[in-house]
Amino acid sequence: RHDVTGRVLTIATGDVVTLGRDATCTYRFDDPSVSSLHARIVIIGSQHMFADNKSTNGTFVNEVRITEPVHLKNGDQIRLGPKITLRFALLDEDEEEALKRVYEAALYDGLTHVFNRKHLEKRLDAEVAFAVRHETELSVAILDIDFFKRVNDTYGHPAGDAVLKHVAQTLMRTLRFEDLLARYGGDEFVVVARGIPISGACVAAERLRHAVAT
Repeated sequence: RHDVTGRVLTIATGDVVTLGRDATCTYRFDDPSVSSLHARIVIIGSQHMFADNKSTNGTFVNEVRITEPVHLKNGDQIRLGPKITLRFALLDEDEEEALKRVYEAALYDGLTHVFNRKHLEKRLDAEVAFAVRHETELSVAILDIDFFKRVNDTYGHPAGDAVLKHVAQTLMRTLRFEDLLARYGGDEFVVVARGIPISGACVAAERLRHAVAT
């Protein structure tokens, strides 16, 4: 939702796809320059028709602002307002899957399959900006696994990898859907939680600690 660089947005046959800031949109962009329901794509026959929805900052195709629906062609560049840029591409299933794998590799830690440090750092900037803009709480918890080196030294690195994966899965099951979990490095993880003050963050962190200890 917050960092869609490289993300593949699939348009299935027969769908009406909406783009905007509202949670009801097919694809949401959490950026103040994007209108709540900014634009939409409708498939008519074999054509993909793209239309602006009276957005505040405009919708552009190949840098030309559109006022009427246009037929998208392979390779067209789409821009929502001043910041969000997309490229329309006609792909087969293998090409689409390859692009998705590239995106996931840039976003997720290869071992634990939670977000990686690079994505965390980008997301933190966005979360701080969101908290300031909406005057809401934001909490960050840094976690590490006690005596993790002892696991590697005693049982070997494959066992250590298994522990890291299991801990990550346990944390994911314990967190809220909207919380972000990232691997910071080694045996360290970071949790970013919107709307939680320091007192609530301490309660949440203890809940995570207890889940892993159990």
